Amino acid sequence: MREFVRREGRGTAALIVWSSICLTVLRLSLEASNRLILWHLYGYRTVANYNLSIVRVKPELVVSNGDVLKGWGFIHYLIGVSLWIPVSTIALVLLFKHVTPGVV
Repeated sequence: MREFVRREGRGTAALIVWSSICLTVLRLSLEASNRLILWHLYGYRTVANYNLSIVRVKPELVVSNGDVLKGWGFIHYLIGVSLWIPVSTIALVLLFKHVTPGVV
């Protein structure tokens, strides 16, 4: 059990960096997909003037003004994933290649 909880080695550091980058980029991509959907449906000025945001994602997207966006959940998912995977891959490659050359 001691070997399992010990925080030594390059693999553990790589796992911590990988998970923190992936989860951070996941959260940012979800926020970006929220904004993109709202800007598409309401327009930039309306979203800015009324401080609109998506308050609930499941089972349907719900906007802070009470509107339910039926049928936009899959588009929201596609935008989020299409942002998350390439950005996290590019960030990890650049980070592991240039900043932490001895980790992997």
